[in-house]
Amino acid sequence: MKRIALLLILCSPLSALAQNTQSDNESETVKATRFFNRSSLEVGLLYGTDGELHVGGINAVQYWALGRHRPLKLGAGIRLNSMLGNDNLSYITAPAALLKDESNIDTVLFEGTQILALNLFLSLRYDITSHWGGEAAFDLAGFSFGAEKKGMLTFDDGKLFPTNATPTAGNYFLAGNKSVGNLITSLFITYQYKSNWRFKLGAMHNLAEYSLGNVARYTTDEGTVLETQRYRAQNWAAGMGVSYLF
Repeated sequence: MKRIALLLILCSPLSALAQNTQSDNESETVKATRFFNRSSLEVGLLYGTDGELHVGGINAVQYWALGRHRPLKLGAGIRLNSMLGNDNLSYITAPAALLKDESNIDTVLFEGTQILALNLFLSLRYDITSHWGGEAAFDLAGFSFGAEKKGMLTFDDGKLFPTNATPTAGNYFLAGNKSVGNLITSLFITYQYKSNWRFKLGAMHNLAEYSLGNVARYTTDEGTVLETQRYRAQNWAAGMGVSYLF
């Protein structure tokens, strides 16, 4: 009996240390949870147009809440975009290095265009109140597909050249005109209705791009020869969307 009592006395500091360590670990976990916590999973639709380029999309995004009170949400998701262009929609020279000189900018016209783009995107949302908030989302990278189109290239101060083109296959977001492919950026004011619906209204920047089968070549002021294969149409358009929260 004395041996058991002595053993309990010797083990008691170790037990207290283990409890303190466990308590510290739980405290760190709670702190981490307070700052970064899984939030809503949303599936939604969006649409934007300026009358010439019409863009619709379906998306799914997982949000995580940041901060102690969690007004800021960081989201990552995937969306499928459909881009429809009118017959009079102009596609102009795309490479950023050529846009510095207007004499290098040519135009391609197609008889209607349709591009499908599957992209990964990031989203930032700030909840001002329990109902109102603001959201910015932009495509990061993905790929595009669509039918080949025949068009007319206008170059060298009015010369015409029949050509063919397909949607630029690879999409990736860079800065300004350096971006490549078919991408969407959306800026929305959001309103949450009840617990499962979020409505959105704002503006969308849409970038639609084709790559020509027949490549034109240009020489920049620095003497660098560039192949101009990519031609793009881009716009700022009124946009709207709706999401369902799980």
